[in-house]
Amino acid sequence: MSTVIPSQLRLLGQFRLESAGGPVGLCGNAQRLLALVGLRGRVSHSVLAGTLWPDATEEHARDSLRTTLWKL
Repeated sequence: MSTVIPSQLRLLGQFRLESAGGPVGLCGNAQRLLALVGLRGRVSHSVLAGTLWPDATEEHARDSLRTTLWKL
């Protein structure tokens, strides 16, 4: 059985992710990733990587996404 922890994501004004334990600190890339998913909903890895790192090569963008997901 898994436990769901209620959380709230605020995108207007200052970015803020709150969980049952209070505010959650995130790096800039993690904030951008959560904001994109929060606004668009379910998105493929290719779209996420290309949107968040548009000037990077496809391989570098995928690696950056993988690293950001790992940090989350």
